[in-house]
Amino acid sequence: YNTLNTVSYLAMENKTDDIRSLIYSLNILLRAVINVEEETVTLKREFEFLKSYVNIQNYRFDNPVILDYDLPKQLENIKILKLLLQPLIENSIIHGILPKDTNKGRILIKVLDLGECIEIIVVDNGIGMDEEETARLNAMMGNKGFNRIGISNISERIKMVYGSQLKISGYKNVGTLVYFQIKKDDEVK
Repeated sequence: YNTLNTVSYLAMENKTDDIRSLIYSLNILLRAVINVEEETVTLKREFEFLKSYVNIQNYRFDNPVILDYDLPKQLENIKILKLLLQPLIENSIIHGILPKDTNKGRILIKVLDLGECIEIIVVDNGIGMDEEETARLNAMMGNKGFNRIGISNISERIKMVYGSQLKISGYKNVGTLVYFQIKKDDEVK
């Protein structure tokens, strides 16, 4: 609904190139969500979804966030659960970058080849968090009823499918880093 309201606003302002870009991004995300038969996607495709998501958020909040990623060519076709990373990006924007009230929001997604496994890292330059809050979040991560729905959902999905743990490191006024590992043998086919 928020995206459609933004399209309506842009139409009133006659920003046709912006409307085309926003509709294209919305189309990519809607296809991903609606296609229930496709449970997994390649990392390369997941990053296309994330670029579309960030494009929509940039129009919505009028606060440009730059999404950078480092995905080695040899890892592009590793499959992961579809839209696994989107809530992490959403949290970076909503809880990290927007409260910092800066026009220089940046999110980096890095995929590392660790031999038998890969590590996926999401880091932002938002408001971060202190050691106490970071420790509390990490301690609660495996608990049912964890009240941060997006992070809780992702943490549970990662644990159920990959047997891995989502971990968070926060640095007050610097940013937040979220990461997890997937064994290459455990990648979802």
